[in-house]
Amino acid sequence: MKLKDLFSVPDDQRVSEKQMLRVLICTACSILLCMSCMVGSAWAWFTVNLESSGNAIQIASVETQLSVTKGGSPVAPETNGSYKLTSGIYTVTVSASTDSSAENSKLYAIMAIDGLPVGYTALTEESSASTLAASGQTKVYKSEITIRAGKACSFSCMVSWLKPAEATLITDGKITVGTLAPEPAWNIHISFDDVANCFANLKNKSYKSLYDEPFFGWLRNLHDQYGAKFSLYAYNTDLQGVPGTYAAEFAAASDWLKIGLHADHSGNSTGFSTYDQGKAAWNTFVGYVKTITGTTDSIDRMPRLHYYAGSQAALEGMQDAECGALGFLAADDNRNSYYFSSAVSEGLYNSNHITDLNNGLVFLNTDMRGDWFKAGWTTENQYRQPIKATVYEELEYRYGASAYDAMLGWCVFFSHEWQFYDGTTLGEGRAWTEDACRFAFDQGIAFGYPQDRSFAETENDIPLDDGTTVLTEIP
Repeated sequence: MKLKDLFSVPDDQRVSEKQMLRVLICTACSILLCMSCMVGSAWAWFTVNLESSGNAIQIASVETQLSVTKGGSPVAPETNGSYKLTSGIYTVTVSASTDSSAENSKLYAIMAIDGLPVGYTALTEESSASTLAASGQTKVYKSEITIRAGKACSFSCMVSWLKPAEATLITDGKITVGTLAPEPAWNIHISFDDVANCFANLKNKSYKSLYDEPFFGWLRNLHDQYGAKFSLYAYNTDLQGVPGTYAAEFAAASDWLKIGLHADHSGNSTGFSTYDQGKAAWNTFVGYVKTITGTTDSIDRMPRLHYYAGSQAALEGMQDAECGALGFLAADDNRNSYYFSSAVSEGLYNSNHITDLNNGLVFLNTDMRGDWFKAGWTTENQYRQPIKATVYEELEYRYGASAYDAMLGWCVFFSHEWQFYDGTTLGEGRAWTEDACRFAFDQGIAFGYPQDRSFAETENDIPLDDGTTVLTEIP
C-alpha cells in the first residue's frame, strides 16, 4: 500500500466505511504529530531564553501611586479606580517607581475627565532608591497637577512609557473643568493664637460633650448664629496628651473648626531653622490632631507660626510633612515675616498675599487683631492702629476706606486665647470675635479657610531664585 492510499480513495472506487475510518485516523495522527513538534520547538526556544544568563529578556516594571486631595483632605477612589470630583480645587499627585536601566527613560501621566483624555504631563525624575528591585537602582518620578473643577465629573489617570499623540501637554500644572463659580469678593478668616486653656480642660476635666467646655461651647454658638469658622493655633506641648474622647464631635465640626501648628512650645520665639526640624514638628502636630479629632480634615494647613518665625528650609520641611503646609499667615505689623527680606515683607504688608514661586507656598498678611482693643494694650512694633472704639466699627471703617482695598480680599483677624479666657470664664475680650462674626454676617462676607482657595500671582511674589535672591534666614 502506498502512503497516499492512507489519505485518499481512487476516483473509480466508492468510499467505504473502512476507507473513511482509515483516512480519519491517519489525519488525526498527523495533526498530533505536528502539535508535538510545535510544542517541542517552543519549549526549546523559551528554555534557552529564560535559562540562559547571557540572553535573558528584561522588562522594566513600574509601580504607580495616585493621590487626590481637596482642601488638604484626601479623596477616596471609586471601585473602578476613578475619582468622583465636585466643584472645587483639587491637588493630584502622581508618583511612579521603575527599575528601568535606560538612562533617558520617560514616564507620562495621562489625565482623563469622564473617560476622555484632557492632557498629559511628563513625570519628573526625583531620585534613585532601592525600593523595587532586590539589587540595582530604582528611579522615582513625581508630578503634581491642580484641577479647578466647576462641575461634578469623574477623574482618572494612567502612567505610560509612550507620549500620547493626541492629548495636550499640560505646561502650567493646571486643568480647568467646566465653568468655575466666582470666588466671593470678600472673605474673612478668624483665628486664635496660643490656644492652651481649652485643651488643658479637655485633658483634666470630664465633659459629656466637647461643647460643655466653655470656650468650645462659645465657638459653636457663634457658628450656629453666624455660620462662623475658626482656627485654633496651638503649641505641640499643649496638644500632647489631649485624649480622643471628643474625636467624633471634632470630626463632625471639621468644616468650621480646625487646629493649626503654632510652634513646638511657647519658648520657641526664633522659629525652626532646619528642614528636619520643621518636618518633625509638623509630623508631631499631625499625630496629635489625629488623636484628638480622628481625622486630618481638622488640620489648618495655612497656620500662623509663633512670632512669624521660621527659615525657608524649615517651612519647606513642614510642606513635605504628612498633610503638609500649603502656606502661612504673616505679620500684621512692620516686622519681617519668616525668611523674607525687608522688601518682601513690606510688599506683603501692603497687599493681600504673595507666593514664593520657588516652593509654591502662599503667604497672607494678618490684617487685624482683637488684642488692639484691650485697654492699655501696647507694642513696640508698628501696625495700622485702629481709629474706632470697637472691632465692628473698625471693620466698618476699613471696608469703606479705599486705602484698604488691596488688603481685604481676605480679612485675616485673630486674638490670643489668654487675653480673654482663663480656662473658666470668657472675659470682655469675647466681644472682639463676636463683633467680627456679626460684621461678616451683616455684610455677607464669606467665612472660610485660605487653604481652600487658589491665589493669583502678584508683583510682590518671590521670584524663582537665580542665585541673587536675598532672603533673611534664621542662623
